[in-house]
Amino acid sequence: MQQNRPIDTLSKPLKRFLNLEAASGIMLIFFTVVAIVWANSPWSGSYYHLLHTKFSISVGDFMFSHSLQHLVNDALMCIFFFIIGLELKREFADGELKNPKSAALPIFAALGGMVAPALLFLTLNQSQSTQNGWGIVMATDIAFAVGVMALLGSRISNELKIFLLTLAVVDDIGAILVIALFYSGDIGLASLGFSLLFVGLIAFFYKLGVRNLFFFALLFLFSWFFMLDSGIHSTILGVILGLMAPSTPEHSKESFFEKMEHLKDRFFVAVAEDDNHQKTKALQGISALSFSSMSMLERLEMFFHPWNIFYVLPLFALFNAGFEPSGNSLFSPLSIAVALALFVGKPLGVVAFSYLGVYLKIASLPAGAGFRQILGVGFLAGIGFTMSIFIAALAFNDELLDMEAKSGIFMASLLSGVVGYLVLRKDPDAA
Repeated sequence: MQQNRPIDTLSKPLKRFLNLEAASGIMLIFFTVVAIVWANSPWSGSYYHLLHTKFSISVGDFMFSHSLQHLVNDALMCIFFFIIGLELKREFADGELKNPKSAALPIFAALGGMVAPALLFLTLNQSQSTQNGWGIVMATDIAFAVGVMALLGSRISNELKIFLLTLAVVDDIGAILVIALFYSGDIGLASLGFSLLFVGLIAFFYKLGVRNLFFFALLFLFSWFFMLDSGIHSTILGVILGLMAPSTPEHSKESFFEKMEHLKDRFFVAVAEDDNHQKTKALQGISALSFSSMSMLERLEMFFHPWNIFYVLPLFALFNAGFEPSGNSLFSPLSIAVALALFVGKPLGVVAFSYLGVYLKIASLPAGAGFRQILGVGFLAGIGFTMSIFIAALAFNDELLDMEAKSGIFMASLLSGVVGYLVLRKDPDAA
């Protein structure tokens, strides 16, 4: 019987996550192609009409009215950021970020992957009207990056996969801070206070041991509404609530096995007595005990992750990826600055800061990997896509600038994915 290596044990919780993220990448590609084809077809008018269709609710003097695109970006993407918050909590509780020494290299790499592209963007783009887009080039799209890794299969090791995932998680933290600090509007203190009140209620009921998902979804909805009205981007709320999710199961291992043993004995007694009612009750008890043995964090991830993959991200791609590329938008100074910052700045920053961490003996390279593999991961980190498009929409109110930024994001993401794949594919030593 083959003995598992420690890294294999560590990576088991990530296998399902990797499979889901690979599926997410496929869904993103499909709906991105649909959006671009639709926006450039004879029916493009219907596409833009869909984006700007108003969704309104009126109760007395109260009026809630937003375009469908705005709702997708501010409501559904809140779920996306909630998943990010859950992933961060998991990493801090049981993952790579729990051990500072293990997390040192991806933290260094992520810092380089944020600082270098932003500086390169600002250097290449001197126009005051577009410099606000520096946050666009700091992001990494986990779904697409994992999708490329899935194509590589066993050519890259588990250690390298975990390195990329941890880098992307730290990258997400940076992107979240950038959105909170630089891309939120004027703050309405009253609405912010009401939103935080509901956040406090969620924390209070977590503390009491309440674990009903639908109850928390209702509190989340009220908190989101007031956060949206406060001027602070509501996606920040998603991250906060994700980080708040309890990561400790309701039962200890000892308690779980003791109760399971009791239920198992009840089941076998019922089988021996041919008592269908007691058999059903025992099986229901086993099912309930198994569910309650999961932490709230695990339950929320299990419930929301498929929604994120099959509804949230595809709808985001459909409502945001459509644009009409032209020579002017593809080769504008803004588009070129975005493309070069992601395609060149990302891998440059990842490799340079990784080397610095190793040189200072603060971090060490993943087992079996050299700096060529780190370079390949750096190129994959240049696939900004979802987060980059999202930040571009926050950075520019001008549709032309938004289209130019998207052009740069598309070019960089395509080039980064292809080059990253080719660099890592040539690795003869990957396990």
